[in-house]
Amino acid sequence: MVIGHYMHGLWQPGGVATYLQRVTAGLEARGHTNLYFDSAITSDDGATLAVSTGPQLAGRARAAGADLVHMHLGLAGSTGGVPVVRTHHGHHAYCPSATQYLPGRSLPCNRPYGLGRCTWGHLIDHCGSVRPRRFLEDFRRYHQEHEAAATTSVIIANSEFVRGRLVRDGYPPDRIRVILNPAPASAPVGPMDQGDDARFLFLGRIVPQKGLDWLIRSMATTASGCQLDVCGSGPQEESTRRQVVELGLESRVHFHGWVAAGRVAELIARCRAVVVPSVWHEPAGLSAVEAAAAGRAVIAARTGGLPEAVEDNVTGLLVGPRNSGGLAAALDLLASDPALAARLGEAGRVAAQGRFSIDRHLDRLIPAYEDALAAPIK
Repeated sequence: MVIGHYMHGLWQPGGVATYLQRVTAGLEARGHTNLYFDSAITSDDGATLAVSTGPQLAGRARAAGADLVHMHLGLAGSTGGVPVVRTHHGHHAYCPSATQYLPGRSLPCNRPYGLGRCTWGHLIDHCGSVRPRRFLEDFRRYHQEHEAAATTSVIIANSEFVRGRLVRDGYPPDRIRVILNPAPASAPVGPMDQGDDARFLFLGRIVPQKGLDWLIRSMATTASGCQLDVCGSGPQEESTRRQVVELGLESRVHFHGWVAAGRVAELIARCRAVVVPSVWHEPAGLSAVEAAAAGRAVIAARTGGLPEAVEDNVTGLLVGPRNSGGLAAALDLLASDPALAARLGEAGRVAAQGRFSIDRHLDRLIPAYEDALAAPIK
């Protein structure tokens, strides 16, 4: 099979690029061919072709010999009879701001789409831009996603949570399949450091919805004196650094910025657990699955798809979002009980090699491709 993959900013660092690298390598190992299309760039070697509309994507895909197109973000206009499989990696399909987060309330959003409700969200809860052009673009993109569904043979959700949101928003349930994100096919990073100086790790952008401010406030109330390594950067980094100083945590919270994969592996090896304190509806929790693959326990917020990636008291600990007492207790528990952390991490590793393995993912993805080829939607 020849599969064309489309995404705006196909290889920009982030979860989708990580997913694509993992999946396309697996497809190639099984004898399939990948083609790449991007509305942002054309690569110098011609391996990634630029397209700006659905008809242009369809034309270039057919000319390049693609059997079907796997879309990872919507594109305006019909793909003209080329079979399409569409993965929803985030909230674009049912949320105009694509965030499912209300910054004005610091809460995840559970409202179904409605013009009035979502306009209120933009204007009052600041879930999206209030600048007229950006505001209109958010709603245009939302409707474009629904139009694209009409010519999509198979719709893939990366969690049951995302599937539920799609069905609630009117997407055809008979065309939606849940295929969980694959874990990296790497061995555990090594034995966990079981010393008294328990370290935890945060991986991600420093933005309000990722909940780092909540994690740091919780750190201030722990009894264990545990340490936190922060890998990532973002627009809230400066204010978060000030928060650390104000809470007197300079000796316990360490900022590393964006670091290379090798350095991330070193920090995971040192940590007692990876913390995913998201206060928005994390669609699938890829970082939680990656931590499990390395044999590390996960402490995560009970939001979005995270409870599907972290089994409470089996592969990690789940805490209600913004529950500082609960998060501090989870940190102290694993800081004081390295044997428990090791058991949770080992159970996570087993899950990563089974339920979240790349082979399991491809065993469900390839039949989705075959079904799209057998019954394409014109």
